[in-house]
Amino acid sequence: IGEASGDVRLVNIQNLAIERVLRGNQQPARAIGFLEQDGLILAGTGGISEVDPTSYSPGFLRTWHRDKPGDAPTQILVNPSQFSSLDVSSKGSIAVSTWNGRVQWFSESLNREPTWLPEEIDQATQVAISPDGKLLAQVGWHTGVRIWHTVENRLLETLDLPTCSCVRFSTDGKELFIAARHDAVLYRWDLLSNTLRDRFFLHTRPILDIT
Repeated sequence: IGEASGDVRLVNIQNLAIERVLRGNQQPARAIGFLEQDGLILAGTGGISEVDPTSYSPGFLRTWHRDKPGDAPTQILVNPSQFSSLDVSSKGSIAVSTWNGRVQWFSESLNREPTWLPEEIDQATQVAISPDGKLLAQVGWHTGVRIWHTVENRLLETLDLPTCSCVRFSTDGKELFIAARHDAVLYRWDLLSNTLRDRFFLHTRPILDIT
């Protein structure tokens, strides 16, 4: 659980007991994830502090080792702008986005230099990476959905959908699920045929996230 204080709490889902608290630096933990291969817990932080509104910090990706939770986190500077989202593939690739429209990803290791997408978009609200780490999808307020090939670092497709707030790949990597924020619609997109399969009208309020 990422908190406004910057702390990350590890909760046992069997009994809902808090097992560990990873101490932060008072910068909100806006996005969290696990990198199973390396035993790392990830938190994307930065922006205006929820504790002290006069305090601002750039976007950092902070990591703790699962077996050494008491150690100070390692910090990797992502961007001077506020962190907006992160996603981790089953192969260990990590994609991150920030509010100034920049998206980058780490291919299977945080020890390698990250790759930047060649284009910025207006407020990159969320980014998703496919299970095999070969495709990356990003959404923004005014840009619909963009699908990138990570190996070649090139744009494959732009889906002309209304203002989108979030995007996720299916577990087999063959579909995208996309939420339109203000229309409160969930789209199901088939990547193999590049067609819209379903449209779900499930809510009357804006959709902020899906999983």
